[in-house]
Amino acid sequence: PNILLITGDEWRADALGCAGNPVVQTPNIDRLAARGVRFENAYSPAPMCVPTRVSILTGQVPRAHGCITNGIVPSDNRTIVELLREAGYRTGAFGKMHFVPIYADLGFDTMQLAEQHGAGWQIDEYHRWLYEEYGMVDWIDVWDQVSDFRAKAPDWFHETYGVLKSPIPEEAYHTNWITDRFVDWIGTNEATEPWFAWVSYIKPHHPFDPPGKYADMYDPADIPLPPKDDRSNKPLLAGFDPKRAHYDISAWTDDDIRRMTALYYGNITLIDDCIGRMMEALTASGDADTTVVIVTSDHGDFLGHRGLITKTPFVLYEDTIRVPLVIADPTIDTPCRVRDAFVNLIDLFPTIAKRTGIQHDHRIHGHDLGPVIRGEVGYTSQIAVSETSGQIAIRKGDWKLIQTRDGKAELYNLEDDPYEIRNRMPELRDSAIVADLRARALEYVLSTEWDRLKRDTDGVQVIVDDEAKKLGRGKLCINPNAWCDQWPEEFTPKKRTS
Repeated sequence: PNILLITGDEWRADALGCAGNPVVQTPNIDRLAARGVRFENAYSPAPMCVPTRVSILTGQVPRAHGCITNGIVPSDNRTIVELLREAGYRTGAFGKMHFVPIYADLGFDTMQLAEQHGAGWQIDEYHRWLYEEYGMVDWIDVWDQVSDFRAKAPDWFHETYGVLKSPIPEEAYHTNWITDRFVDWIGTNEATEPWFAWVSYIKPHHPFDPPGKYADMYDPADIPLPPKDDRSNKPLLAGFDPKRAHYDISAWTDDDIRRMTALYYGNITLIDDCIGRMMEALTASGDADTTVVIVTSDHGDFLGHRGLITKTPFVLYEDTIRVPLVIADPTIDTPCRVRDAFVNLIDLFPTIAKRTGIQHDHRIHGHDLGPVIRGEVGYTSQIAVSETSGQIAIRKGDWKLIQTRDGKAELYNLEDDPYEIRNRMPELRDSAIVADLRARALEYVLSTEWDRLKRDTDGVQVIVDDEAKKLGRGKLCINPNAWCDQWPEEFTPKKRTS
């Protein structure tokens, strides 16, 4: 079969019509879910763009593939795209890949890129086209026309964080340009040649700046406000740096939050309309009945919850780590299913490999979702895990633990408290619930890290974060001091001192 992977950026799991959102309109994704499967509990391995994208490509968690921040993509891992290309697939990448270097050879025959930062990183196809057709060089030039960006930054950036209507015409907006490039590409495909395409949209990532009618599509008055959360019982937010005020919108009014959300939803509906165009293109090319369509996102967005926006300060709340995931496969016998199994984006590699018959000996941490999709007895994870910046979040059943390298922790019951307002750690710190979650977190750390750690005669050496930052990559490690009573003696980590 052909594989069409569609991703958004910073897309919340609850921002879909088929997920029960009462406001945002996503009829085309809803139709895909109606003839496929929607995963209610799909998690990102990390609430950052590049680590998650590398995890999708490799089937490995960030601590294993080595990319723990938006830095250089490791070159020593085989990608699912490379395997497909070697098996005779035509491969294409369209939109925001976010790789560094941006044209890294990860297996794509064709790359038509539209990176968010445009010429700020390196000139790409979209920004070259935008300059040739409209005389705009990059996103700063665009914003400068409507907000005097250069003169006012960073104050303007801190005050509004890009809540505005884009001056770019709808037809020239990058979401439509990305879609056009895929539609053109699919029209040149040979009928007998299978293909894999990754269509990666920049939005609904901030700035919240949809074009044309999409900026006025939703009435802010119709937007429900997020629940209030004063952060008083959240040690993970206690050290939040107020100097990073462009991530802290606690001073915004309710009208500000509603306006931002309305524009966020506008960008999602634009993506949905483009998905509709791609489905029409598949029908026109004769590929509709032989193409598996996957729709997801690299991570979510706070979107005003807890008085925050974007994914910073990288605390592992559901807002940022739970993502939409819809898979529409023509071979699904009983469509319109919703699965509540815990799944992760690292599962996409083995799922695609199995569905396409690709054989590999690549060491991966994900599992084939085929049995879950079909409702068969098969792999169903008992836990959901995500990690970043020295934190790990682990969920089992209704209980979720967030643990940091310096010993801070928060505990939530997501059945009773889906918005994670009430931290239960103070009352349950010594409970069997917490002990079990910590043991499972430790098991996860050991099972995903062991083959990548450096060793010496004293045992395991953990590369500390400062060194990893200098390299732009490295291991994300739990501070052994916070876990010393949990590690088996033979696995006790030794902090690197030289």
